[in-house]
Amino acid sequence: LQDAMTALELGDKRMDGCEIPLIVPDGLPSDDQDNGASSKKKQSLDSSSQVVTFPPRIAPTSLSDGTPLSTSSPTINSTSSHPSHSSKNNLPASTLLLPTSPCPSLLPHWNNLRLSPSLVSLLTLQLTALEAYINNGGSNAAETLYCMMWCHDGVLMDMSDRLSVNITDSSNVSAGVTKIEENANFLPPQQKDELNDDDDELALNVARWTLFASSLGVVRIAEAVRWVVVNADFYEEEDFGVAMHGGKGIIDQQGEKNKDGAPLTTIGETVGMTDSNNEERTKKGGHPSSMRFCPALEGSHYMEIVWDTALSYLRLYRSSCIAKGSSDMDKLIPTIDALETILRLQQSFFQAIKILSNLNDDTVCDFTKIAVKRSQETVSLLEKLRDNDIVAELSTGGLVGLDGRLLPTMRDQPQLNLLLSASFDPFVNRHLLGNAPVRKACFRRPLDVLTSLSQLAAELDWGVCDPILYGNTFGRITRMLETNSLRGCGGAIPLRKPKKGSSAKEEGLETETPVGMNILSRSLVILNLYFDNKLFGQFEFSDIIGQHMRQQCAVPELLLESSSPDGGISWLTRLAKPMYDTLKALCLNRHRERGFTESILLPAFQVLQYEAATVDETFREEHGLDPKTTPSYATNYVILNTIRLMERHVGLGIELGL
Repeated sequence: LQDAMTALELGDKRMDGCEIPLIVPDGLPSDDQDNGASSKKKQSLDSSSQVVTFPPRIAPTSLSDGTPLSTSSPTINSTSSHPSHSSKNNLPASTLLLPTSPCPSLLPHWNNLRLSPSLVSLLTLQLTALEAYINNGGSNAAETLYCMMWCHDGVLMDMSDRLSVNITDSSNVSAGVTKIEENANFLPPQQKDELNDDDDELALNVARWTLFASSLGVVRIAEAVRWVVVNADFYEEEDFGVAMHGGKGIIDQQGEKNKDGAPLTTIGETVGMTDSNNEERTKKGGHPSSMRFCPALEGSHYMEIVWDTALSYLRLYRSSCIAKGSSDMDKLIPTIDALETILRLQQSFFQAIKILSNLNDDTVCDFTKIAVKRSQETVSLLEKLRDNDIVAELSTGGLVGLDGRLLPTMRDQPQLNLLLSASFDPFVNRHLLGNAPVRKACFRRPLDVLTSLSQLAAELDWGVCDPILYGNTFGRITRMLETNSLRGCGGAIPLRKPKKGSSAKEEGLETETPVGMNILSRSLVILNLYFDNKLFGQFEFSDIIGQHMRQQCAVPELLLESSSPDGGISWLTRLAKPMYDTLKALCLNRHRERGFTESILLPAFQVLQYEAATVDETFREEHGLDPKTTPSYATNYVILNTIRLMERHVGLGIELGL
């Protein structure tokens, strides 16, 4: 309720698109005149009651979209001709200076990328935005994912054009089957020739591929998550909407299928399938837009090629540096390891989601086992990333505050401050959202982000795959879903013991076990709960309910096999929908489950009691049984399930404090 009431905070700066206060980032170039002028300006601003503001940044449509960089700070009555600025006009074009405009260009940063801890910080910030979109109760993508400038459609298309991504040669694409370690020779010949270039040019190209793969990767993961949530038809689906502005791109809402409309039957088709029009749209450039999950570059096939190419570049560059014996290997190797780990965990997480969202009755068990491996691999990679020295340094200070503002980083790294301030802006889309109340996005510290993503990846294993693989009876499936809805996010990275003199909160650890599963895991359970006219794609619903009736109430098979109008066969068909709803209710949010039980399930089972009495009466008449000595089998089964629903309903009310 407190989170919902934040919509009434109309005085919040985020609610007014024209009132964004100016915050000058650290890293102003050291110059006596400029430092003196900037200090006078700061003193005048502090003494003045009027605050300097600027309009929201316009979403970029390309890398070069923006205004030039300069060293002056905007003031209320700033003039373009200031004597302290003449010395800066003679600097090289590649010099990174303080952006004074709210629309800095990304092109200078693209031209100055290096395999350095700054790039690791940028990719970690992208994971932070992705986690805020997924794990923050379905925050709007415009205020989480698309706060990253590199994730906008036009920027991604520009990076793809500059890198000349080739998707015509698919012979070496793993498509989720071949292990990532076997893709070292994935680079095409023309890109392998670039390894013979000088070290600076090679490092620049490797860094560009890494940034492009990570930027497009988080967009594809967010798109896959939104597709699952929307198609599961859950109550949170409206929270995962993305503001569609700035173009006519179309997002495929029909899933990925073969050209003849048949379901996918191989892992290569499931993970590596791309629409027939993707290549044509890519060649044409598509329709540039701001926030549409980049439809011009859509398709899992395309994404796998980008990931494999970037990973191959990183591995070959590391081998080249080791062979040449570079002097800065102590800093370079941890940086490459962190970048490679980030790309690999993105790839594994994406593959797990795509596999679980495209199951069919022929491949459900085999594909689910592969999804288990992918989710476990994601958890292990996140643990490896936590242990990386560069990421550990980021965890001490953090990158972004809870309100979305960038935190001041090290003052001796001005280029890092400039890179992050140009790459991330929580206000970039405020002019598109208007003054309507919106949910505040919550950005976490890097250590908390990795822990949260690890819990989410682990949920795919024990929360989604286990019921599919081991739920072979209706009672067992019910117990597994009940346990999952009541348990915390177990099976993820084990909580470490905090150091002496520091609390668990300071170490970035969870002090309490979170309850319930993420909306992504619950939606995947709903998508796979009943498809191809079978429960989990494996069991006939009427057969498994009949088996459950025999186990719980010793219902005779004669009752279940009766073909009369009010007999057992028609009764099992009638039970299918209410019993399916009991399983679906266990996948709802705890608050919504109680309301769903009260408004839908209990009234439905009240009607079933009258129908069950008719079934029992018909059974006794058919076989000439004495009503006084013959149990009411169907009625007892309905009452048993009604009591279970009532008990859980009361228990949820007590737990929720109602």
